[in-house]
Parts: sequence; structure tokens; C-alpha cells
Amino acid sequence: MSKTIFFFVFFCSSIARSKIATVEIKNNWDYFSTIDSTYAEDQKDRHTKIYFNEEDQKKVVQLADSFFFWDLPDTLKAEKNADDRPCPGITMVHIKTKEYEKTVRFDCTFENLLERNNIRGLQSAIYDIVHKKPEYLALPERRLFRE
Repeated sequence: MSKTIFFFVFFCSSIARSKIATVEIKNNWDYFSTIDSTYAEDQKDRHTKIYFNEEDQKKVVQLADSFFFWDLPDTLKAEKNADDRPCPGITMVHIKTKEYEKTVRFDCTFENLLERNNIRGLQSAIYDIVHKKPEYLALPERRLFRE
């Protein structure tokens, strides 16, 4: 009986530790969420389940810290009268840890270059993790726009 209780407590403890951080990134072109392990560029061919392990989650927290994600405004101001095409529309980056929860929204242009570099750097670094996953690498080849 005591072995069963010990195993159960250990198992629950391991599960609790495995959720260090959740990440969600979405815009009109793609969607990624560690909450439901979804990555999708479209609704037909290029969507799959991608799993972030504990090491990946720790890396996201370190990246968020290094790109000053927690200090960014909730909405980054877009440059006025600027046009950047192609543009996926408003992008949302949401990261939740035990200590923090933050959502940052931004358009394709930026009023503040430092904020732009931080959020784009973080987004790129997270997608770098995603793009090295075997699940991503197994996706069918990407089609050109509107084929």
C-alpha cells in the first residue's frame, strides 16, 4: 500500500513539474499552442501535434527572460501610415508560467524598434524549436501561396 501511495505521489509530482510553461502564438497564417499541442499553417495539409518537453519549456522561459517579454507592453504600437506586405495580421504571443502570465499583441509594423526586435526575436526562437521537432519535419512540403 505504501509503495502504491509513493508511486502515485511521485507520478503526480512528475506531471506537475512537466508543465513549466505554456506557449501560444497565433495570427491569420499559423497557430501554435503547447496547451493542446497543436501546430497548424492550414486546415488541410500542414497541421500536426507538436509536443514541448520540459527542456523545451525551460528554454521558452529563458528566451522570454532574455528578450524582456515580461516587460513589453500588452499591445505594441504599429508604425503609422506604414504598409508591410505580405502581412499575417495581428499576431498574439501568450506565455504562462507558474510565476507569470503575459500576452503581447502586435501588427506587422512597429513604432519602437527595440520592442520589435524583442518580440520578433522571441517568436523566431520559439519557432526554431518547433521547426526542429520530428513532427514538424514530417509535414508535407509547403505549397506556394494560393496554389
